Amino acid sequence: MIIVVDSSALILLLNPQASPPKDRNNGGPINNCEGRINKFLDCLKADDTIIVPAPALAEILVIAPDDGPALIAQISSTARFKIRPFGTQAAIETAMLARHALKDGDKRAGVSAPWQKVKFDRQIIGTAVAERADTLYSDDLNLIKHASQAGLNVLTTSDLPEPEHIATLFDALEQGPTKKVFPSEG
Repeated sequence: MIIVVDSSALILLLNPQASPPKDRNNGGPINNCEGRINKFLDCLKADDTIIVPAPALAEILVIAPDDGPALIAQISSTARFKIRPFGTQAAIETAMLARHALKDGDKRAGVSAPWQKVKFDRQIIGTAVAERADTLYSDDLNLIKHASQAGLNVLTTSDLPEPEHIATLFDALEQGPTKKVFPSEG
């Protein structure tokens, strides 16, 4: 399985003790976030890969400039993490997403974010598609909408089951984007 992460998810994967995002079901902090993240990482298979798009890495480096070299070293030293540039194929995929939105008459494709963020998010999704990712892990609702439109499975920290239920998550993700991964999705 290939999972692409954005900066919100990457921070948690690198530091499960980081402040948890809000639970999209109740608005409070996600219960047992650290346990969920650790169990998620423990359950990844040996050939599972976590792709870090260069635009997502850039977001983290802006927030934590003093920690940049250490973060890059941490990501690079973990076999399953792969930093991927925004290359030619990602640019093609991003352009296709934008052209599709323009053809449908809404350059933002139903996302209410500022135009600059929409373009940035599309670069992350373009990288995901270029890398043949199965799933996007993010807590950014705008990015999630773009991922769903591109046919990717979507995983949020709220969706991560409590540690004793994690196997169910992986079974659902392996079914592909046509399977409804999380029953709470509308």
